Amino acid sequence: MLRPLSFVLALAVLAVGSGCDRGGDALVKIPETREDKYQYGERMLRETRPDEALAAFLEVIKDRPDDAPESHLEAGRILLTVKNDPVEAIHHFREYLAVKPNSEQAPMVAQLIETAKKQFARSLPGNKGAYDEADLLDQIASLKSDNDNLRRQLAGEPPRLAGASLQNNLLAAAPPPPATNSITRAPAPPPPTTPVRTSAPPPISVQAVAASPSAQPAATHTYTVQSGDTLSSISFKLYGVRSRYLEIYNANTDQLSSPNAKLHIGQVLKLPQ
Repeated sequence: MLRPLSFVLALAVLAVGSGCDRGGDALVKIPETREDKYQYGERMLRETRPDEALAAFLEVIKDRPDDAPESHLEAGRILLTVKNDPVEAIHHFREYLAVKPNSEQAPMVAQLIETAKKQFARSLPGNKGAYDEADLLDQIASLKSDNDNLRRQLAGEPPRLAGASLQNNLLAAAPPPPATNSITRAPAPPPPTTPVRTSAPPPISVQAVAASPSAQPAATHTYTVQSGDTLSSISFKLYGVRSRYLEIYNANTDQLSSPNAKLHIGQVLKLPQ
C-alpha cells in the first residue's frame, strides 16, 4: 500500500513544480532595449537605413503596446528629421512622455514636440512662420493617440503611419487667407518726357565693384567639437536653446549620418546663422 501512495505523491509534486515554472516564465519580460527587433533598429540607424530602422521600432511598439518608450522616441526622431512627418512624430514623443515623464530625456523630448509643432505650422499655406495652429495640432494628435489605443486591441493589424492623412485634414481645416478688397484705381498719368542724353554714361569702375562690401562672400562660422559635446549641448552652448541641434545637423549632413551621430574631438562643424 505504501508504494502506490508514494508514487501518487511524487506525481503531484512534479505537477505543482511544472506549473510554477510556467507561471514564473510568464512573469519574465526582458528590457525593451534588449529586444532583437530594437537592437536591429539601432543597427539600421548606424548603417543609415532609416526605413528599416523605423519598421523595426514600430514592430517593437506593436509587440509591447504599453512598454516601448525608447522605440517611440527613436521612431519619432526618424519621422521628424528624415520623413518630415511632424504630426506622427508628436504622437510618438507623447507616448514616450506618458511612460517616462520624469526621465532625464523628458525635457529634450518636450522640446522636440515644440520643434515638430513649429515645423508643421511653417508648412501651412498662407501661415509662414505662424504658430497659431498649435492648438489644432494638439487636438488632432490627441485624437490619433486615442485611435491608436483602439487599434491595439485588434489582433494582427499592422501599424500604419497616419501622418500624411492628418496633414491633409489639417490643411483642409486651415482658414483661408484673408480676401483683399478690389479697388479700382485711376490710370496713372504718363511720366514727364525727359531729354534724351546724347553722351554715354561714365564707365563703372571694376575696382569699386570688387571693393564693395556686398560683393564679399559671407563669413562662415564654425565650431570645433570638444570632449563630451553633442549637437544638443552645442546648440544650448551657442544659442541658449537645445532645439537648434537639427539646424546644426542639417548644415553638416556631409559629415554626420544622423542627428544622433557620435561627434569626435577636434571635428569642425559649420554653424547656421
